[in-house]
Amino acid sequence: MAKLGITKLMGLIMFGIGVGMKSANALEDGKVSLSELFSITPDLMAIHGIVKDFPEIKQEVADLDAEERAQISKEVQEKFDIADDDLEAAIEGGVRLGIAVLDEIALFGNLKKKSATTGGNQTGNRRV
Repeated sequence: MAKLGITKLMGLIMFGIGVGMKSANALEDGKVSLSELFSITPDLMAIHGIVKDFPEIKQEVADLDAEERAQISKEVQEKFDIADDDLEAAIEGGVRLGIAVLDEIALFGNLKKKSATTGGNQTGNRRV
């Protein structure tokens, strides 16, 4: 069987780490400025593509080998200048954050579908 590669998985990892690092930087002083908010916007715009690619991302994760893991580590370290000691944690955190965002999108998508099939919200069509 041919290897699937890691292209889509790298997109998820770069998304997760990028949003995580920019969010941490923005919150460092306890407040988020407008320019900091706008710096995260391009990353957030990538969500659509990641959601679309999620089934393929899961296949790529299942197909990962040692060489691909090393490639991921190298690319993440180069792009984000993360120290070796923190590299694995950053990659795992990026994957977790990316997957959490996708899970939330799926949750809200399912709620929206349920709402559409029940004719409104789940409180008997009363606005709360």
